[in-house]
Amino acid sequence: MTAEFYDLLHLDGYREWARTWLATSARRARLGVLEVGSGTGAMTWVLAEESEVPVHAVEPSRAMRAVLMGRLATASDRVRSRVRVHPHPLGAAGLAGVADLAVCVNLAAGLPPAEREDALWPAVARALVPGGLLVVDSPRRGSPAAEEWPLPSTRLGPDVYTGTVRCAPGDRAGPDRWTFRYQVLGERGTLREETETFPTWPLDPEVLDQELRVAGFLPAGTAGGWDPEVPAMTSEVDAASAWRPELWRRR
Repeated sequence: MTAEFYDLLHLDGYREWARTWLATSARRARLGVLEVGSGTGAMTWVLAEESEVPVHAVEPSRAMRAVLMGRLATASDRVRSRVRVHPHPLGAAGLAGVADLAVCVNLAAGLPPAEREDALWPAVARALVPGGLLVVDSPRRGSPAAEEWPLPSTRLGPDVYTGTVRCAPGDRAGPDRWTFRYQVLGERGTLREETETFPTWPLDPEVLDQELRVAGFLPAGTAGGWDPEVPAMTSEVDAASAWRPELWRRR
């Protein structure tokens, strides 16, 4: 796993995205907030700061959860008092009717279609009360045009942490494969390099629409008038800025 690099290179972007697109919905929650795939907790922190209700942070990855727990260990009493961490996939967490807001960001496309349809969306529906709001990042059509993007760079002591992300488009039925290559650079060159590859399955707007309707959701609009026909992306910053959430209501 490459979780050790996430906060150094990605934290600011994720946190700013959460402040922009999730803070208002979090403030309006009256029962609870469900975050599916909390990762290292960048968005969890924003949800807990902005809301007045319990936040259920679901993160089955031990490596990701270790960073999440470290963040919570040094968080304010306000955050620590309302976040509950669930170390299992959502379907195994046993959550039913605990939230009126669910957040599922940067996750759905990383699951095979059958897993989304049979496990993810039904479990989200069970965790939400009727009328509850689901915020999910909008899919975009096709794979990114750029083959490789640079990651941000940051300095830690005398060393520079940086890297690249590459997308290898899959065939019609198979997933795209995203490879993140992280590098630690010293005065004499590369000190260390770690690589991890993630599959993502095509998730067109029509596919997401059908899956969520079958699971018991109705569309409630999009944020910011997002247009799915976005320009080709040339950096991770472009990719992050292209995310716009869709809003769905549980029937």
